[in-house]
Amino acid sequence: MTVRAQEERIIEVQGHSINVYTSGWEHLKDGVPTVIFDGGSTVPIKGWGKVITEVAKKAPVVAFDPPGIGKSEWDGQRPTLEIMNQRLYDVLEAIEAKPPYILVGHS
Repeated sequence: MTVRAQEERIIEVQGHSINVYTSGWEHLKDGVPTVIFDGGSTVPIKGWGKVITEVAKKAPVVAFDPPGIGKSEWDGQRPTLEIMNQRLYDVLEAIEAKPPYILVGHS
């Protein structure tokens, strides 16, 4: 999958539509961490506001709407730690975001 420098799009993860935002992809190089903004099970991409824009000036960033929030389809699953970890892994794999990663949680 080719990712543009800044892009918001719907991808399929575990058979459901997930809204993903990427920015700063021009910084995607070996050794440069990809910064992942994770809003847990309730915070949409828009909840990160200008933070993503500022960080994307120096590093690649990824954020996505959790299932049933924003533009992402509800997947019918209770958001356990195992399910959320697998979903994050599947999103990163689908958009070809390579490690190292820095995970930024909302709360």
